[in-house]
Amino acid sequence: MSNDDDLYYDDDNIIDNSHNFHYIKRLTRIILEDDYPDLLKEKEIYILSNKIKYIDNDVFNNLSRLQILNLSKNRIEQINNNIFNNLNNLKLLNLSNNKIKQINNNAFNNLQKLRILNLSMNKIRQINNNTFNNLQRLRILNLSNNKIEWLDNKLFNNLSLLQKLDLSNNRIEQLDNNIFNNLPLLEILNLSMNKIKELKTDLFTNLINIREIILIQNRIKLINSYTFSNLLHLDTINLAMNKIKYIMNKSFNNLPKLYILQLFGNKLENLSNNIFYNVSKIVNINLD
Repeated sequence: MSNDDDLYYDDDNIIDNSHNFHYIKRLTRIILEDDYPDLLKEKEIYILSNKIKYIDNDVFNNLSRLQILNLSKNRIEQINNNIFNNLNNLKLLNLSNNKIKQINNNAFNNLQKLRILNLSMNKIRQINNNTFNNLQRLRILNLSNNKIEWLDNKLFNNLSLLQKLDLSNNRIEQLDNNIFNNLPLLEILNLSMNKIKELKTDLFTNLINIREIILIQNRIKLINSYTFSNLLHLDTINLAMNKIKYIMNKSFNNLPKLYILQLFGNKLENLSNNIFYNVSKIVNINLD
């Protein structure tokens, strides 16, 4: 290898049997050439903490056994349509801490076994509504620490097995009433550190397995009646550091497992006797 700004991998130049390249600090591009039987057998590849800006469309074409791919802490700006096309067995894809601004519509189309997708700490502003359509087995989706301002109400429609969704530290101002309708197995929803002003009454209605809803540091002023209603597994609600002045009657309705409610750092003036209805287990309400 004559220049460590490019990484070439072929039969005569196998640089490391573990295929962990994060120590190559100047790596800017990956090029896999000719036949490389050892790499074909690999199930995990880590190419993190480098300076990669561009990935050739066919760079991973013959790595059909690959299950974990970590490209975090690079300088990748765009995810093209064909980059991951033949990674049919991939289960974890980490693209966090890059400079991704754009994800093409079909970038993840063939990742039908993917369980974990980490896109956190990028510069993503908008995501097209069919970006995640073929990720039916996805369990964890991390979109935190981006610049997302708006979410299409069909964005998560095909993620019926999703268990954890992190949208924290973005610029989201509004959530459509139907945005979470098709997430029946979701357990943890993190919407903290956004610019959300309103929680619509039916926003969480279909989250039948939700355990934790985190809304710290938004701009919410009012909690409407039945906003948190009939969520039978919900044990934690965190509404700290908002601008809440009023909580309407039965805002917390039929939440038999609710244990912790965080309300500190708001502008509450009083609490009505009727804001809780059929909430029998709550023991920790933090108003300070």
